[in-house]
Amino acid sequence: MKRQVLLLALLGIFVFSLVFASAGRGLDIQGDVVLKAVPEQTNWIADGTTEYEVKIYADNTGLNGEQTKAAEWKLMVPSGLDGKITMTSAQWPTQNDFFEGFSIFFQSLGINWNLHGKLVNGGGPANKVGVLAVYKFKVNPGFTGQTSFDFYLEETGFCSGGLEDTCIQQPYHVEIVPFTVSKKPPVATGPGTPVSATDSDSGESAN
Repeated sequence: MKRQVLLLALLGIFVFSLVFASAGRGLDIQGDVVLKAVPEQTNWIADGTTEYEVKIYADNTGLNGEQTKAAEWKLMVPSGLDGKITMTSAQWPTQNDFFEGFSIFFQSLGINWNLHGKLVNGGGPANKVGVLAVYKFKVNPGFTGQTSFDFYLEETGFCSGGLEDTCIQQPYHVEIVPFTVSKKPPVATGPGTPVSATDSDSGESAN
């Protein structure tokens, strides 16, 4: 319990101390960690059933061999999709894990929009491009409005290990990967006039 309390305090301090380290959205900067949310498919359909996968990638190859022992991030609801997008799954990666090969000291992940993160024993990976977490989403069929979106990550932080369990902040920036969302196409009812997805789902016809 004492170790967990100390860890939570450490992670909280490390996140707040890293706020100033963000270099901004979409900047190409050398010598830092690159973080990005990458949709597996870039064209989504708002049908309320299809799940779309998004992987959170970290790349610390720009740190010239410095190890990264902790990472924290908070996935933000894409602007314009508030109340229309649902997170259905949040899992640790089973392939290309950024922290593969290192035992876990602490980790936090859930199906929510809260702060998530992982801290490992040892120095952590160096010169590594890997996945931090894998999320799945679906978009409600009532979606209307803009079509281009992106996932941004706030309250992000990375650190290397220091003396006496301290966490030395590492610079980072967030890279933006856009995706599109389209309405569910009309459902054809034969030779007659097609009906909208909403009418079809509710059992109404256009006749």
